[in-house]
Amino acid sequence: MLEVYHAQFPDKENKETKELLSRLPEQLHQRICTKKLVSYRLGSLYAYSLLNHYIQSTNQWSNDLLAKIQYNNQGKPILEESFHFSISHTQNRVILVIDSQYPVGVDVEKYRELGPLERYQQFMPKEEWKLVANAQNPNTEMLHLWARKEALVKCTGEHMFDVLDRMDVSTTYQANWQGESYYFYPILLSTKTDFIAYACSSVANQTLRLEEIKF
Repeated sequence: MLEVYHAQFPDKENKETKELLSRLPEQLHQRICTKKLVSYRLGSLYAYSLLNHYIQSTNQWSNDLLAKIQYNNQGKPILEESFHFSISHTQNRVILVIDSQYPVGVDVEKYRELGPLERYQQFMPKEEWKLVANAQNPNTEMLHLWARKEALVKCTGEHMFDVLDRMDVSTTYQANWQGESYYFYPILLSTKTDFIAYACSSVANQTLRLEEIKF
């Protein structure tokens, strides 16, 4: 089962955000506070706060587990010998996906107009571009493709711009990469279509448990 937690975060730093920051380990303070854009600082803060909430709400892990977080060469956060997780944030929404056994990836995109789509063609296999070019709404199709691709990249641990033009996610629910099969799971955050989100796993027929956290 994939456990999916999501939350909204404010546009500006306030008393609540300072309180959340105080609950995180010092190394994460530094990592968050060095981000120049307020939206990136807050997105990162709430992502790690969701992770901290998950750790604190279970009896499986010690309270200092978050202090042991490490990062691979691509900057992906890892908690070794515990569980697999992936985080993503955009605008005022953040998502955390947990899998107790297998690597997982997630991406969330705010619906927006991307402008001329031709500039993305160089980063896409032919099948993906064909899908965009023939879509009734090319802009929306591109956002779905991009969300799946980012989720797959995070699941496999690749570097995004090393594999963009070779990683084909034109099939909605499944992709093959380096001889392995990966599966996409759409995440419905609301009844509106303002967010597009996908989780990715190497395991088929996963169930999703979705929970909104309000700090």
